[in-house]
Parts: sequence; C-alpha cells; structure tokens
Amino acid sequence: MKKFVKIALLLVLSLSVLSGCKDATANVSDASQLLFKIGKTTVTKGDLYAKMTTDDAANTIISKVLGMIATDEIETTDEIKKNAEDLYTQYKEEIEKNKQDFEETIKSYGYASLEEFMNFCIESAKTTALIDKYIDENWEDILKEYSPVKARIISISAASDLDAAKKKAAEVFDKINAGSDFATIAEEYSETKDYAKETLYTSKSSIDQSIKDFFKSVNAPKISETITSQNEKTLYIVQVTNINAEQLKSDFVNYLKNNSDFSNTVYSYFCKKHNVKFYDIDVYNLIKNNYPAFLVQD
Repeated sequence: MKKFVKIALLLVLSLSVLSGCKDATANVSDASQLLFKIGKTTVTKGDLYAKMTTDDAANTIISKVLGMIATDEIETTDEIKKNAEDLYTQYKEEIEKNKQDFEETIKSYGYASLEEFMNFCIESAKTTALIDKYIDENWEDILKEYSPVKARIISISAASDLDAAKKKAAEVFDKINAGSDFATIAEEYSETKDYAKETLYTSKSSIDQSIKDFFKSVNAPKISETITSQNEKTLYIVQVTNINAEQLKSDFVNYLKNNSDFSNTVYSYFCKKHNVKFYDIDVYNLIKNNYPAFLVQD
C-alpha cells in the first residue's frame, strides 16, 4: 500500500523565524506539552519533533515544502478537485480491499477527519500540478533544451567484423530503396531490439552522441545514411518519424514527468522562487543528503 505522509507543520518550516544561521538548532515552543500517553509512557511536542527529524524526516519535510509552495502556486480548479477525488478514491479502494475501515484507518494515520484527508489529497494534486505549471510557463525553452523527436534505430555491431557490418547495412538500404517498410526492416535487422521500436528521444537520452548529432541536423522526417558510433564499434541507420512539437507534446510531457533530473529542476526553480530556507542544521543535512535540489539558500 502507498505510504501515507501526514503533512505536519514542522517548526523548522513554520512562520516563526528562527534566529541564527543554518548551523542553529530549532527550538520547539511548548516542547514539554503532553501530546499523548500510553501506560506510563508520555510523548511531548519535543519528543515528536525529535522523532520527525530521525524517522523519514526528509520525506516528510519535502512533502510539506512542496505542499506549501503548491498551495500558493496552484488554484483549486475543478480539475484539481477531480484529481484529488480520484486520489481519495484510490486510497479508499486500497484500504477497503484489505478489509479495513477507511475512516478508522485514515484517523490512525493522524488525520482528524475524512475532510482533513481530502484536504491532503487536494494538496497532493496541487503538488503534482507544479510540474505542469512549470512546463506550460517554460514550454519553448524546454523544447530548445530537449529537442524531442520520435525515431526508429537499426543498430549493427561492427566490433568484430566491420566489413560484415557494412554489408549488412547495405542490405538494409537495398530493402529501403526497394520500398520495404522501415519498421519491418528494423525488427529484422536491428541487433538492439528496443531500438527497432518507434521511441521518443531527446538531447538527454542515453544514446550514442553520433545519433544525437544526426537528430540536430534534421528538420523533417527522414532516413539517415549509415552512422558510425563514436567508438566505431556500431553502425546505425536511423529513421526520424516525427519532429512536430505539438504532435509529440503528450509523450514528451510524460517523458519529462518521469525524468528525475527534470523534476529536480522544477523543484529547485520553485524553491528559489519562494526563498525556501532550512535553519536547523540536522534538517539542513537531511535535505542535503536526500533532496539536494531543494537546497537553494546561500
């Protein structure tokens, strides 16, 4: 089951200003205030803060940071409400699938009511929408940076016998010139089968630089001449099938959303915009070790 993250208001990120530099240690107001008691064991606000800074604290803190930013950046539109309702339903179905009472389980995770949990789902939907907002506001620059294309690639090993590889490439071109379907030829001849499939590629894709250089030269769908890899151990024949940014947008956006480097760029951008600072040295080090993209302070 998905892990629930209770969006607790950590005092290191609260509206009260902590004095000192990043080497300071946060002090919890009313640290001795009793929160709950089990038998003879008591738990205070100070105990809870200490627990939060050791038990998956980085995840909890970052969830709160993103939630606060998203609340400020994203309006509660009908689409956000719908996405939040879908998330709420997913949690509910997953819990009830395990024969558990939904409301009781939600409360056991620290939510006072189903309404409070729905607010969490709305905040989560807004957090997800941060990436969409960044993409919409920076679309042209993102296109220039990533230069997305769709292509099929035939790869032929030349490591052991260059002449044999060239002969195989010649056979491919004979079939292409005779009118054979490139996709069919790719399935037959490509020694890397995944390359034979039509795939979205960008300037960040993990493919040989010689192929990326060919992509840069293309301004319309076309088939390459034989391309030699940089280490000269592989020959490539590439069919660029689509370079239209609008037609590629859906697949490209999905690619961006699943790219951790891009996500870090987005989060770093919003953290800078909102001047996110971590004052407690332990929290600072947690974020540095686990989520460095969020460290934007001097």
